[in-house]
Amino acid sequence: MTAQSNQAIEKSIEEESYDELPYESYAYSQTHPDRLHMVATLFQMAPTPINKCRILELGCAMGGNIAPLSLKYPDSYVLGVDISGEQIQEANNLKEYLGVKNLEFQQADISKLDKGIGKFDYIICHGVFSWVPDAVRDSIFKVCREHLTDNGLAVISYNTLPGWGAVNTLRDMMLFHSKNFESPSDQIREAKALLGFLKENGTTQVAYKDIIERELEILKHTNDSYIFHEHLETENHQFYVSDFAEMAKKHKLTYVGDSDVTTMYVGNFNKNVQETLSAIPDLIRQEQYMDFLNNRRFRQSIITKEENEKNINRAIKADAVLDLYLFANYKAENNGEISADGKAVFAHTNQKHKITTNDRISSELLLALMQETAPIKFSDLAQKINKTKNISIDDLKTAIIKNGLLLALQDYIALSSDSLSFKTKISDKPQAYPVALYQAQNTNCLKLTNKRMQAINTDRVTKTVVAMLDGTHTIDDIAQKLLSMAENKEISIQIDGKDIADKEKVFELVKSQVQNIVQQFANNAFLEA
Repeated sequence: MTAQSNQAIEKSIEEESYDELPYESYAYSQTHPDRLHMVATLFQMAPTPINKCRILELGCAMGGNIAPLSLKYPDSYVLGVDISGEQIQEANNLKEYLGVKNLEFQQADISKLDKGIGKFDYIICHGVFSWVPDAVRDSIFKVCREHLTDNGLAVISYNTLPGWGAVNTLRDMMLFHSKNFESPSDQIREAKALLGFLKENGTTQVAYKDIIERELEILKHTNDSYIFHEHLETENHQFYVSDFAEMAKKHKLTYVGDSDVTTMYVGNFNKNVQETLSAIPDLIRQEQYMDFLNNRRFRQSIITKEENEKNINRAIKADAVLDLYLFANYKAENNGEISADGKAVFAHTNQKHKITTNDRISSELLLALMQETAPIKFSDLAQKINKTKNISIDDLKTAIIKNGLLLALQDYIALSSDSLSFKTKISDKPQAYPVALYQAQNTNCLKLTNKRMQAINTDRVTKTVVAMLDGTHTIDDIAQKLLSMAENKEISIQIDGKDIADKEKVFELVKSQVQNIVQQFANNAFLEA
């Protein structure tokens, strides 16, 4: 066997790593074409319509991020490539389960991608850039340059400085300790144990303890594959956004913006900071200082070919919201009451911020938007309000143009380029979104994907419920399944920490719990329309 053929069959370090411990694969809505299209639209570009486009993901893992796109956009073509054969096999299993024809997966090295794959309107590279050598990073930019269409957009996520500065110290300690153990599971266990040991027994220096506690809190809500590939891999590089933009420029690509447009808005800082930042004429430097202020540790940067730089206008027009779909990220306080002078109070869903409207029309507009379970265009929302509240559409239009964009930049209103449909009323035999159903039935995923392209945390009982939402089981059937699990000591059913002897009472209790779980999932866009 020649040296050349040996080289061809040997696995790379990255391939072995991901074959041994595959990276759990979820949907990341911030990387999807809908988000890229929305940001580009705000910046007055002309992106390709997302309902009929070509999408490429570099480092697709098991396909969890792009498989939902093939369902949502049946007239689009979706291709995922990954170096790991094990992950591509799992991705193809998902494809077969979904029965889609517009989705394809290929095992491939990004550095040796076949030029015959063609051009793409949207390229996604999530969770790869920071975790590969310099040569592969160059290849990622090269693929974007060579395979984007003329108006194409790419999104690349990466670990960011300064936020990762302190975390890097913890990572070095975790690597030092875990290298004495061979298996990934042992390394992960020991790395977490080390952080716990440092938290309980380390220095009393407050800043240091805060860093450890913050990282432990983050890791508590992640899975083992994340911990291994994020903290224990050989490669983990961090970049300032200014450095990223410079790297892109060398490959004749230009920075468009962040996929979370709210992070680009200077107005989200206090007045003194706004004045200082606004005096900086260069966008990249401005965003760099915002990262300094926020100690930012992760970014999703959108890029395009350098020829398109002249088409980017970040002076967003207030009426841009009229062409996009709107969704409320807030709840009304005081039971949605509007005061005599037309004011109402709304709290952001994170409960950290509140706003008060100053007129009745704006109050009614925000209350109506809050009632919508899916993104809606202003024109459709205005028609509804006009019929129920007898407020003129022109007055509503004036209100949304005056306040809508500002509320979007402050994250009170989410903007998107597309809507979606799902059931909130539970049928006799509920049918779950196929991607979530597959994840619940066939994987060890700790999260399930909904039709909003969000990955929602779950537990064993909830996964058991979702796994039976295949359109053939009633709520009673699912409750009976949980009872059988309880009888087999797989789960426990208790009230106030005590087992229940009355089987009929237990069944009614379990049935009620199943009903609540299914309704909660319905409200979170997990059921088919």
